[in-house]
Amino acid sequence: LILSAMPSVLDGTVSLTAAPAAASSTSSDGSFDGVWELELETPPKGSKQMQLTLATVDGQLSGTVQADGESNAILEPAIEGTTLRFKVPVAQPMPLTLLFEGVIDADSISGTANVGASISLKFSGTRN
Repeated sequence: LILSAMPSVLDGTVSLTAAPAAASSTSSDGSFDGVWELELETPPKGSKQMQLTLATVDGQLSGTVQADGESNAILEPAIEGTTLRFKVPVAQPMPLTLLFEGVIDADSISGTANVGASISLKFSGTRN
């Protein structure tokens, strides 16, 4: 993934706060499965279109994110009620990891993608 509009305050050192392991699960009943068209707000240059594909195999959730001609597997997917969390590695403009957290309501999702404690980008989307 390439996020060319990331704020210049990023210096390549990224720390993420992970969701508590005891409060979430990678197991899934398949209700989040499908292809999701996401729009990630990347101020000040607008937004980035992304496609999130989620699938449940043997009760375990996995998926990929596609953007800018690249596809990356999501890392550490977790479900808590209607909240979905996962990480996505980003290669450009520098290596970092985005922590997505969104609430799913039927075929809609909205939430934030965080880089460390200081940068939070809004995202929203719909399932095809």
